[in-house]
Formats: sequence, structure tokens, C-alpha cells
Amino acid sequence: MSQAIGMMEGAYFVPRTELLKWLNDFFKVNYSKVEDVANGAIHCQIMDAIYPGKVPLSKVNFAAKHEYEFVKNYKVLQEVFEKQKIDRHIDVEKLIKAKYQDNLEFLQWMKRYFDLHHNAGVPYDAVERRSGALKKPSAAAAAAPHAAPAHSAPTKGAVKTITGGKTKSVSVTKDEHREHAEKENVEIAKKTTGSDAKAFPAKQLSSVKAESVVSGPAVHSSVPISAHESPSEPAVDKEMTEKVTKLTAELSSQEDKNKELTVEISELKLTVDGLEKERDFYFGKLRDIEILCQTEDSKDPDLVARIQKILYATEEPAPEEEIASLERRESGEPASAEEGEDISRPATEVLDEIVAGVTAA
Repeated sequence: MSQAIGMMEGAYFVPRTELLKWLNDFFKVNYSKVEDVANGAIHCQIMDAIYPGKVPLSKVNFAAKHEYEFVKNYKVLQEVFEKQKIDRHIDVEKLIKAKYQDNLEFLQWMKRYFDLHHNAGVPYDAVERRSGALKKPSAAAAAAPHAAPAHSAPTKGAVKTITGGKTKSVSVTKDEHREHAEKENVEIAKKTTGSDAKAFPAKQLSSVKAESVVSGPAVHSSVPISAHESPSEPAVDKEMTEKVTKLTAELSSQEDKNKELTVEISELKLTVDGLEKERDFYFGKLRDIEILCQTEDSKDPDLVARIQKILYATEEPAPEEEIASLERRESGEPASAEEGEDISRPATEVLDEIVAGVTAA
């Protein structure tokens, strides 16, 4: 039957405003958006308007707000589709998500099906149909036996009492019997702590206590609670507290050391930067002297040779030179092979003298 309503028919081009107006006017509801029909209740009532009496509205939850409640409504709708042999797939999983497009398309299809099959000559009171469905008891409620009221009328019964060694029956109410039993239980509990405890065997006393618990409200026991049964506050784990305190102190100490090391590293960086600048400064001077020696070699080769020897000397002298220097020192001669040169003079003075000599030349 649904094959007659194709996707390209005008039914699927009906705007949402027209659909909502139709629902609100005909079914006397107050829907403001298409997503409101996602619970499936209005679809069931649409089918009820088309097929009066064929839809069990008593099973429809018109106030459904959760997806599991929506599923129950769509189950009712599917059963109606099967009974009326309507060949239309209901994508319940998409519809219960309350997505606009999915619910719009299904509502457009329902509107078109309503226009094709609804008998306009038959009056339909939507509000009364919904109200009747809500008032009608469900099958489960009708089958269940009526529960007794919480406060039923007192029932009478014969209770045997012992008075002066004689037994007699007295007609009392159920509440009076319960109060009487409670009083007796309290008296028995008190007697068990005194000299009359032997008059009541342990079995009878335990059975009386059990009956008092079942038959009426709880009776406070007269037996005192020992000290070890009283609830005690949780003990503080001192060992764990000490560990935490120790770790906190160590962490604070490490943070202080970290700060000190950071300051020290900053100072070392400044020192290294200064040394690098000083190194570059003197290296530039030595390079200038080297270039000057190469250009002035022909004028005073002896002076140039001495300057180059100083420039190219290494920190550790060769073994032969070191031995020769020691021999000269033992004999009282100058340690340097130069003519009585005083090698004990600072290197800066020697360098200044060389520069002055080169400049004078």
C-alpha cells in the first residue's frame, strides 16, 4: 500500500509549518517543532483516527520522554501496520533519536496516508480518545488483586492470657495484641537480668524475642552494649603521615638546591661569555701580528723569526727542548736559547715589547 507514496511525490514537499498546524488543529495538541513527534504517540493516534478502535491506545504512552518509552509506542504502531497490512518500514532507531529530517519524512508520509484513507465524514474527538486511553486500566492492573489498604481496620482475635495461674481467652484487636506482646517481651528481657531468669528457659526467651521482632515495631534491647562494640573513629596512620612530612621536607630542600644551581649556571654562562670575548680579542691581535710578520719578513728577518717562534710555540715543549732547558738552568745559563732572554717575565710584557719593536721597525 505504501508503494503508492513515492519519494518524489508532493507529500514529501509539505513544509513543517503545515504539518504542525494540521497536528495541532486536528488532534488538539501543542507541538512547536517536528522533533516533538519522535515519541511515536501521535503516530498511533493518527492511525486511530484512520482505523477507529483498531489501535490499543491504552498501551500508548503520550507522556513518553525517554527512548525506551518511545520504543514501546513504536511497537504498538508496528502491530497496527501489520494488522492493516501496511507495507511501510518504520526505522525506529532513527526516529527515537529525535532527528529533524528522519521525523519530518515519516510525518510527511503519515500525513499523506491520512489524506488518502481517513474518512472525513466520521467525527473524531482526539482529546476524548486520549483521555479514555489514560483512564482505561491496563490488563495487568485489572488482573492483579486489589491490595489491602495500609491502615486496615483492627481485626479481632482470641488471645490467651495468664492471670493468677488461670488461663482465659480475651477478645482483643490486632493492635492491642501487638502492644501487649511488646510489653511482655520488655518485661521478660528485664527479668532475665535478675533472679527470675531461671523461670524462663533459653529456648522460650529466644522465641519470644524473635516474635517481638517480627510482629511489631523494634523494641530497644535492655542489654547494654559493651565498650568494644561501640563504633570507633578511624585511626590515623602515623607512619604514612611521617612519610608524607619527610617527603615534603625533601622536596622543599631539592627546590632550594635547584634554585641555587640555576643561579650558579647563570653566573657561569656570564663568565664563559666574558672569556670568549677576551679570547677573540687576543686572537685578533695575534692574527694581526702574524700578518705583519709575513709582510715585514725582508726588513728584519731575525726579529720576525723570534716573533713567529713565540706565536707558534705550544703549551708543552718538545722533550729535547725541555732537556736542553734543564741542562742550561743547571749550568747557570739562561733557560731560553735566546741571548739571555728572561723567560720569567710575563707573557703580556713580552707581547707588548714585540708589538713595540714591530711598530718601531
